[in-house]
Amino acid sequence: MKPEYLENAVVYLADAKAEFRRLMQDALRGYSFREVRAFPGLGEFKNALAARVPLDLIIVDADLPDGDVFETIAQMRNGDLCYNPFVPVITLAWNTEGAVIGDAIDSGVDSIVAAPIAAGDVFKRILSIINDRKPFVVTSDYIGPDRRASIRRDASVPLIDVPNTLRAKALGRNVMMSDLIEQIEGVMADINDQRLVRQSYQVALTVELIIGSFDQRMETPVFRGHVQRLVDMTLEISHRIAGSRFEHAGELCINLMDVAISINENWRMPSPKDMELLKPLSDAILASFNPAKESADTAGEIANMVARFSGKLDEQAKAAVGSD
Repeated sequence: MKPEYLENAVVYLADAKAEFRRLMQDALRGYSFREVRAFPGLGEFKNALAARVPLDLIIVDADLPDGDVFETIAQMRNGDLCYNPFVPVITLAWNTEGAVIGDAIDSGVDSIVAAPIAAGDVFKRILSIINDRKPFVVTSDYIGPDRRASIRRDASVPLIDVPNTLRAKALGRNVMMSDLIEQIEGVMADINDQRLVRQSYQVALTVELIIGSFDQRMETPVFRGHVQRLVDMTLEISHRIAGSRFEHAGELCINLMDVAISINENWRMPSPKDMELLKPLSDAILASFNPAKESADTAGEIANMVARFSGKLDEQAKAAVGSD
């Protein structure tokens, strides 16, 4: 589809290099974008995101001054910054060394391009977002476009079609703010539920690792790191569960959070009762958040996750608390 009405779209262009901003603004206007707002640093960019402006596309330098661009994009995707968490994002990476590409992917951007790049190539990425934007997926720590190959796609992780005002405006459709907000709220509720489902698996996995590291008398930092992770997850669940379709499991989650906090506060000698409560509580939460699945199926999935990820997660747990 060749867009005909891009003059109605609003673009945010954030890049620290003044000459590049000017050239890109001119190029985008040459492709019919009439309103291209430019920002030299992250502070100005974040302030603009927080305003209720009908924004349709972001083009952002991966290395803006004054903060972490990818943390900002992740905040937006989580609904913590911009009124529309689903604005398409193209990231310009002037330096592709180190963890830049991985960090960009993990933040939930739509497209990553190595800069400098010709304006025509940027426009090809824009056309791809208009004509064939990827649906979103939700995991315990990610909200953003689905980048998995079809052969690796887990059918249990639903694909979510999100609002794409850039496409709507390119087609000449009138985007009413009230309709958009209603649509966003509906999709965010679905995303919140999906996040809770994924978190229920992470809780069950972490409980297995806590019990295993305790029973095997592994290094203290490993045990402590897993316990602290469980505290963090149960805190997030307690914030997300109100108003969700899993609200009925709220008391279970609070109970598990209390147990996790108690173990964390007494990690040198945790209460035997607290340790005994971990698995039945996590099993009950997993069942409540996945009512359509048989317990044997979820148990098998958790066992597979332990086999695949325990080594990596043990190292992360140890690193998170140090060696004290």
